[in-house]
Amino acid sequence: MRQSPRGQPRDRVYDRAACADGDEVNGHSKRAFFVGPIAISVFRCRVRGNGHDEVGCRVEMQRLHQRAWPDRRVPTVYVLDEPLWRADFLTLDGSEPGSLNRAHYHPHFEGRTPCKRAYDPSLTADPTRWLERQLDDMPLLLRAAGADDIAHLADQHEVDAMTPSICQAVLELLP
Repeated sequence: MRQSPRGQPRDRVYDRAACADGDEVNGHSKRAFFVGPIAISVFRCRVRGNGHDEVGCRVEMQRLHQRAWPDRRVPTVYVLDEPLWRADFLTLDGSEPGSLNRAHYHPHFEGRTPCKRAYDPSLTADPTRWLERQLDDMPLLLRAAGADDIAHLADQHEVDAMTPSICQAVLELLP
């Protein structure tokens, strides 16, 4: 668990280093969608590399943890934790906007570390259609990500209902 500036443990909600500073669309640069024990977050990101930045939008699926406090006056806290799957809709900074020439995905994680980048030509050709196909079978996606224990808890009807909003968020957050 990360430490706060005062040395107190804090939960990771968003990896601030991965998010581009100050990027906003209609006042929002991050969106989160919840279904059962899963959170799907969509946000702008900048990946700093060897002299070349990749910019774009990230869709990350994480376990959703609910933390209740002993004091009932304090609201329940929802923590996005334990990354399971991620898609990075990225373009090399300085290249043609929207080319998605660095688009890839990570079908699973080892702890907090993503597996090697996986590429699919349809991700670049039609990113929202590719994302729709990934979300079409949430239990299968979760099992492939190593989350067998919660695969049956994701209500596919809920996922289907929120998929257009997730795809719209991706389109709005792409540079």
